[in-house]
Amino acid sequence: MYKFKNKHGKVFEADFGDLVSDEDGRSGKLVHVDFDNTLGEQVLVVDPGYGVMIELVEHRVSFVYKEVGNV
Repeated sequence: MYKFKNKHGKVFEADFGDLVSDEDGRSGKLVHVDFDNTLGEQVLVVDPGYGVMIELVEHRVSFVYKEVGNV
C-alpha cells in the first residue's frame, strides 16, 4: 500500500492494480512506484491499457479507484 499527497494536501492510498489518475486526466492501473530524488516525490508508473506505460507524479494525483479485492 502506497500513500500519495497531492499539492492540495489530500492524501490518497493505492496498491498495485488500483486505477490512478492525475489532474490532466491521464490514468491507468498502478504497476510501479519509485521515489525520484530530483523531484523529491514519488513517481507512479501506470498502465493505461493501451500503448506504453505512463508516469504520474505524486503532487498531481487527483483520483484513486480501489480495485475490488484491494480494499
